[in-house]
Amino acid sequence: MSDWADNFDALATTDNESCELLACTEDWADNYNPNATYQLADEISVEPLLFSDFEVSVDSGFYNYSDPFYNSYYIDGSSNNIYQISSCMQGSDPYACYSAYQSLAPSYPDYWEFNECFEYSNSNMCYEASYLYPSLMEDYLTSLDADSETIQYCLQGDGYACISAANVLSEYTWEIQSCLQEGDYYACEMAATYYSSELAEIFDYNTSELFSASLNLTIPQTGDYLISYFYDANQDEQIFYSLNSDTTFLTFSGQTQQINFTANSSDVISFGMIGNQLGQLTLSNPVFNNSLGSPSCFKEGCMSDWADNYDDLSTIDNGSCVLSACMSEWADNYDINATIDDDSCDRLGCMSDWADNYDSISTS
Repeated sequence: MSDWADNFDALATTDNESCELLACTEDWADNYNPNATYQLADEISVEPLLFSDFEVSVDSGFYNYSDPFYNSYYIDGSSNNIYQISSCMQGSDPYACYSAYQSLAPSYPDYWEFNECFEYSNSNMCYEASYLYPSLMEDYLTSLDADSETIQYCLQGDGYACISAANVLSEYTWEIQSCLQEGDYYACEMAATYYSSELAEIFDYNTSELFSASLNLTIPQTGDYLISYFYDANQDEQIFYSLNSDTTFLTFSGQTQQINFTANSSDVISFGMIGNQLGQLTLSNPVFNNSLGSPSCFKEGCMSDWADNYDDLSTIDNGSCVLSACMSEWADNYDINATIDDDSCDRLGCMSDWADNYDSISTS
């Protein structure tokens, strides 16, 4: 029975509280209507972003990189030696035992004599290496925690002592030695199956230890966001994102998926993974869903954020922007946007008229 309503019925005798009025419900707007019951939905501008639009940090020692061509950012947990060690210990890739050990073991000096000595157990070449490069030989064997007495025998010309000192696995079974030193696939299978505790000792591997990596993005402006993600791994681990202390665990599907979230400017959203071994997390194509407000509402005002009277709620620029600053182009503090000269103009220069570099318009 309210005559302001769109559905006003002049013949109604009882008000059933069904009155509706499509108008602006925002009290900041010039056309705000206190009787309005609803307004048109906000218009959304979909604005693609680059990862360079965010401040990015990574909490891990894993390999991470951005790819501007695909607008993607990657954290590769499989690049860490933990992935190879876990694959070895779990038996999913026996050859990973050899790869993991080789990446951990110190490399011998890059000379032919050392290669012949340690790669092929050539005692004569060990003698040559210790004779030609004694300090390098000592440093290498010391890095292996070799027995000091054996090192001295090696440096005195005993090639077999050099080989013995470098064999830090001599106390372990032939399966472990053949696997880790020679990359024998069958030996690696046997070692992982029957001597897992010894391998764990060598790799200092703890089956209950979890590893994690995360990528942190600082939000550039308040609003709604969308970002795509893809995870490539064995699915034994968990992937998640955290925003304002709220953590959401993500699902595996083998396909690229999307998440939507709302955040404030300077909030930090963290995407991460945790598990005994980690795969590769890919984030791509972030989007900012910029709300332009409801077309039902308008407000005239200054829409330039450089102005003294900038109004972030304005939807129509009425040309009222003002900025009090220096308007003289010769000044050091000249402001091209200034509309009112506030007599603040300043120019640093020589003010003595007898000088070669006298500047008649300098103020200080």
